[in-house]
Amino acid sequence: IRDRSRRETGTLDSWSLIVTRGDSLLASGTPAETGSGQDDLTDAQLAGIVDEAMRRWSDSGLLDADQLAVLDTLNFEIADLSGASLGLTTSDTIYIDSDAAGFGWFVDQTPADDAEFADPDGDGLYSAVVGGSAEGRMDLLTVVLHEIGHVLGMDHADDDMPLMSETLAAGDRAIITVSAETATADSGNATAETDSSLKRSWIQTANELYYREFKKLIVRS
Repeated sequence: IRDRSRRETGTLDSWSLIVTRGDSLLASGTPAETGSGQDDLTDAQLAGIVDEAMRRWSDSGLLDADQLAVLDTLNFEIADLSGASLGLTTSDTIYIDSDAAGFGWFVDQTPADDAEFADPDGDGLYSAVVGGSAEGRMDLLTVVLHEIGHVLGMDHADDDMPLMSETLAAGDRAIITVSAETATADSGNATAETDSSLKRSWIQTANELYYREFKKLIVRS
């Protein structure tokens, strides 16, 4: 071991190094009042939001069977994350900051709807209704959805949905959106299935007409 400041060299009998590799969602900006006494997140509050986030991912139509199975293996913990970190995903655990980097959490009491937000642009990024309970706070549902996205293989660079942005502003909610390419592919598959069904129906009808007329011909004979 070399100490550059003192120009000395020495040795250590033992040492350890802990490295945690993960993807973190960061708060955008700084809270209006640092350490303003926001209540820390509780396990019960987190559990309710996790249930809704799981439901939204499961119902999104974006996941294959393997990804759906992954949802059942996720572990969540509340932690005092450093700096502006709101959530952190590691190989086996998703950590959620206890006080939303000082902003305080918006814990939606009706998480199945987005009534506390508005999306005037229709791009999947909602803004809190002025004067509402979500204004000025970090949306817990967005952070949980985001971190689950990392577990499912998504990252900040590859996905075009606002949900997977590297930062989140207070009062914003991002939801799961389907890209135009995916929507087009799904539409194409549905059209192909419909065409195939119509073809089968026409063939069945033609066969029925053929045999019906064939029987008539035999009776006449």
